[in-house]
Amino acid sequence: MKIGFRKFLLIVIPALSAQPASVAADVSAAKTRHVVLVVWDGMRPDFVTEKYAPTLEKLAHNGVRFRNHHAVYPTATDVNGAALATGCYPNRNGLAANTEFRPAINPRQPGERKSPWWERNPSRCSSTATTTGLRSE
Repeated sequence: MKIGFRKFLLIVIPALSAQPASVAADVSAAKTRHVVLVVWDGMRPDFVTEKYAPTLEKLAHNGVRFRNHHAVYPTATDVNGAALATGCYPNRNGLAANTEFRPAINPRQPGERKSPWWERNPSRCSSTATTTGLRSE
């Protein structure tokens, strides 16, 4: 009888201890939300209407629309996009203009002087966030 009971315990105890972990995983998976951030540069706000852009209007209607937003740096697409993507101001994310500013890499030439970024690295905002360890919370 003892051997049967030990086998029973060897099966039941791991099964019971695994139960809360799987339930917790299901609960955390249910709470996971995905966010899609859409930014248009130079698009007039009055173009986002049912007449001109019905799908975009529906997306904005069912999501969140920033009606009173302010740029972190005027007329610099890369700077503002990086601020939105990383949640950090330009002094933290390394994009102080539409060129990269990284004096730690090359103090004699801290600004970028190469071809436009889109010819070299189309995912610069995400790569900047990853390489600097920045996260938006």
